[in-house]
Amino acid sequence: MSSVISHQQLTQLIYKQIDCAQPAQQALAMTLAQLGIDSLGLVDIALELEQQLEIDLDLDLVTADTTLAEVVEAIYAQQQPS
Repeated sequence: MSSVISHQQLTQLIYKQIDCAQPAQQALAMTLAQLGIDSLGLVDIALELEQQLEIDLDLDLVTADTTLAEVVEAIYAQQQPS
């Protein structure tokens, strides 16, 4: 596994992946549906993040009603050592 990145770095990485017109602080409070991210878009983003972070993401926990902040938290928690 690669080294653990900070919460802020992870947020910036995901924010860049979604190519969002909203300011980052606003985007974090929005759901994936509000950001226009559908299931295919989520899979594309997840695959890119899995490659960059060398982790396996559990997308079963992510729905259209999940906020971007919740996605960041879930990924951050997954990369923490056991």
